[in-house]
Amino acid sequence: GGRELLGSTLRSRGANVDYIECYRRLIPDSDSSLLYECWDEKNIPVIVVTSNESLSNLVKMVASEYQQNLLASSLGVVSERTVNLANELGFEHKPEVANTVSNEAIFEAIQRVQH
Repeated sequence: GGRELLGSTLRSRGANVDYIECYRRLIPDSDSSLLYECWDEKNIPVIVVTSNESLSNLVKMVASEYQQNLLASSLGVVSERTVNLANELGFEHKPEVANTVSNEAIFEAIQRVQH
């Protein structure tokens, strides 16, 4: 899967491109009760999301009775594409976008959310 941008750009520059599926994106089979407890205690200042797929999966993982908690949460993201998806999904706050995908930039985005 994924986007065609890298492959098409490389092809336009004369490269031969072969795609190889090397991993699968799956919704984790996990217990979300700790997340719900944190929402109940108002103890989630920001959720960091690093891809559209992870945001979509998070929405699918959260039980219906906690969807409003999720949509009211502040997000730290790494791209404008994810901001657009958050808007489409109905998140109440505009996500804070990290300047790059580095840990430091994501941390700075989190700090901007909290101020």
